[in-house]
Order: sequence, then C-alpha cells, then structure tokens
Amino acid sequence: MGRHCVVHAEMLQLGIEPSIVTYNTLLDSFLKEGREDKAAMVLKEMETQGIGCLPNDVTYNVVISWLTRKGELGEAVELVDWMRLSKKASSFTYNMLIRWVFRKGFLKKVEALQLVMRMKPDCFAYNTRICAELALGSASKAFQLREVMMLEGISSDIVTYNILIDGLCKTGNLKDAEDLQMKMLNDGLQPDCITYTCLIHAHCGKRTPKRSKKVFLQDDLRSFATLSCDLHCSYSCIL
Repeated sequence: MGRHCVVHAEMLQLGIEPSIVTYNTLLDSFLKEGREDKAAMVLKEMETQGIGCLPNDVTYNVVISWLTRKGELGEAVELVDWMRLSKKASSFTYNMLIRWVFRKGFLKKVEALQLVMRMKPDCFAYNTRICAELALGSASKAFQLREVMMLEGISSDIVTYNILIDGLCKTGNLKDAEDLQMKMLNDGLQPDCITYTCLIHAHCGKRTPKRSKKVFLQDDLRSFATLSCDLHCSYSCIL
C-alpha cells in the first residue's frame, strides 16, 4: 500500500473528510502507478461525496495528462472537447494537450485542435509552437508565429525571446540573435542567464572568444540579477 493510501486511511479513521485536493492527489498517484482500478474507485467516490468533492477542472486535467502519456490522443481530445462545452476547460488544459502533440511532431493536428476547440492561444501555447517549429527547422514559420502573436495583442515574454535567440544561435545567425536581444531590451525585457549563455556558447562555437567575453561582461554590467543564476555555464563556454 502506497504512502498516499496510508494517509487517506488515517484521515478516515480520524474522522477527517477528504477534500477535492485529497481526491485529486489520490487520483494522480494511482494513475501514475498504473492502478487504474483504484483511480476509477476514487472518481466514483468523488461523485458520491457531494458538491464539494465533485470532479473539477484539475481532476479532468489529471485524467487528460494520463491519457496523453498512454498515447490515447483521441480519448484525450474527446474529454477536452467535453470540458470546453461544459465550460470546465482552462488554458492549462489546452496547453497540456498541445505540448504533448507537439512532442510527437503532430503540428497539423495541433492547428486542427485549436480550430475545433475555438481556442485562442495564449503566450504559453505560442511559445510551445514556436519551439516546435524551430526544432523542425522551420525558423521562418517560428517568426511568423511571433508576428501573429503581436497582431493578436499577445506580448512576447522572456521565454519567447530566449527560444528564438537559441534557435538563431544554433543555426549560426548570431547577428540576428544579437539584434533580437536588442529588440528584447527595447521591449523592456531584461535578458537573463539563459539569453547570455546561448549567445556566449554560439560565439565560442564560432571561435570568436573576444566577442564571447564582451557578451559576458555585458551580462555582468547590465544586471546584477543575472549573477544569481548559475553562471557556471557561461564561464565554461568561455574556457
């Protein structure tokens, strides 16, 4: 018997009623352990406990995560669509499904899912798509997505910029990467340890150590906040 089962049993013995958080935790644990029969019992118990313990969006997100791990995309999509119609789906629900589909390389399916669900992607969803396009070598599509973001009034965050800068660095487009870094500053975003490490590593790969050192010094001068990051990577690249 797992520790979560022991704690649950102790709660019942002490007369402590399980909450929705308790049930969701148990459900997640059982599904991760592959104990589907126990998970089903938890769901049934939740439905009999009354309003306070009825399955909520977190409950369904746990089940969707389990379905995607099993590779059962069809069932996951059906559950998400039911959640959408029931107004229980959140951006986290959609993004979790989109992230899994991207990992499998099903780009067209993601676009279809967003259309069917009438989902308006948020910054996280766009970042996931941009990262996937770059991984597939579609840099132009990645930057097109960023343009679409701006047209829809969704501001790029530090993650968006770091993904694009990393993609440019990996393809040897250092000038474009540095230009994007300046654009980032103009947008009021402070480059972080990841930004600088990408640039330093790229310059070292191009055998331009002087430029790497310049970027590193820029790192130190622009923000002392970056010093709280793990700068071991930056030093290692220069060395």
